[in-house]
Amino acid sequence: MIRDEFRDSNLDVSGSGGGDTPLRAANFLCCGARTVQIYTLVHKHGYDAVRELSDGMLAYMEERGIETVDQMVGTSLSSFDGDYEEILGWNQAHEAARRAGTLPTS
Repeated sequence: MIRDEFRDSNLDVSGSGGGDTPLRAANFLCCGARTVQIYTLVHKHGYDAVRELSDGMLAYMEERGIETVDQMVGTSLSSFDGDYEEILGWNQAHEAARRAGTLPTS
């Protein structure tokens, strides 16, 4: 939905809510976000957490041969068909795992 709305604009999408690990931040980028908001991460864990996230992102990129963040942006869009029910189901499963304390940390 958002991809279709912003396809021909000069506006960027920012990932917000849950970009607190390298994998989660990378997922936002791969889904088309150009930035990832990390306010809650800083609020809960302080500014040192930003360095940890940055170092983790660099390691993630190096492991996959990615040289720039721009190379990640939107890479998963071609495999996503835009099925809202699929997103809703994933979000419900994610919330259940969060409540159970079984979310992955990276």
